[in-house]
Amino acid sequence: MNFCLSLPQRVFTLSTTTDKNAIDHALLRPGRIELQVQTDRISLRAKEDIFRDEIPSGISLEAVRERLADMTGAEIRGFCRELKLRAFRRGSHTVSDDDLDLPTTVP
Repeated sequence: MNFCLSLPQRVFTLSTTTDKNAIDHALLRPGRIELQVQTDRISLRAKEDIFRDEIPSGISLEAVRERLADMTGAEIRGFCRELKLRAFRRGSHTVSDDDLDLPTTVP
């Protein structure tokens, strides 16, 4: 048990969430989470950049702009993964507008 003696006196834990309401109220009691920092959602331009980074061509931004507006960066990446899987299932290496017509599992 000698390893316990080498632990730092203060331990910092960093937690993140996209849904503040999902945090257990027991964690919000005094002495548990000392500091909460809230950031704004990323801009639509940044969301479009994430989409273009994942899907460089094949789909026009106009076709997905409305869907991207309410997504987080992680949700956009998940959406792009799903589009790539659809293209793969139909035997293509390129995502197209046809892949957008199918129902999505990501909002």
